[in-house]
Amino acid sequence: MSDVIIGRLGGEVSPGVFECGACGVTARGWSPVIDLCRKLVEAGHPSGSPMRVYRGEVVALHVRSIGEAGGLRVRPGSAGRPMFVRRTAAAGALVEGMDEGVGVVAG
Repeated sequence: MSDVIIGRLGGEVSPGVFECGACGVTARGWSPVIDLCRKLVEAGHPSGSPMRVYRGEVVALHVRSIGEAGGLRVRPGSAGRPMFVRRTAAAGALVEGMDEGVGVVAG
């Protein structure tokens, strides 16, 4: 099992743009944790590594695997709730719906 990566959520850096960082890597956007996971894998971190994301001193999110989370996209769902969708390897297409036990869990 890989060591747990510790991520830190920053605030809103501009309207609708948030920031998250870990291990010297920073991601900004509407879904910065998912984007950060993708960047960490691209930077050579083991895809099976879990990540614990803090907002201040409080755990906000647990990521089971940065590789799994990096393969997701977040888009607006019904009633304004975000929805996780898988990205397939073919042309970055999105596949609707997720199984129970998705790799990103609110803290």
